Amino acid sequence: MSEVLIEKSCGKEGPIPTEWRAVIKSVADAIVFGKPFPNSQNISITDYPADISEINQSNIDDYPDDIGVLDEQTWKTSVYVWTGDRWEILLDLSTFCGETSDLVLHGQMFEEGAGFLFKPGLIYVP
Repeated sequence: MSEVLIEKSCGKEGPIPTEWRAVIKSVADAIVFGKPFPNSQNISITDYPADISEINQSNIDDYPDDIGVLDEQTWKTSVYVWTGDRWEILLDLSTFCGETSDLVLHGQMFEEGAGFLFKPGLIYVP
């Protein structure tokens, strides 16, 4: 697979950039399994409010299939879009069997100094 670069094309959806994938995967997996967020050299991660965590856990628990670690297939269907001051991200979560689920993790990526700031949000079925 070729490298996907970060772009600022207002309103144009694209695949999530390669540079962000490892951290976003680690955050998604941490949310699903109730683990602490990872550390990263160039991507900071915002605090995760308790109310959002509770909603997300409820949505994961209520989903008919077990949610598992993020599968590589997710990068084929997950997208991001530049909105003028940040990137909006919709990340397709994976089932325990590695299939793409209907659940997505919504997140936002901001430029921060020489790096980025990732703000994970709600998990839901769009």
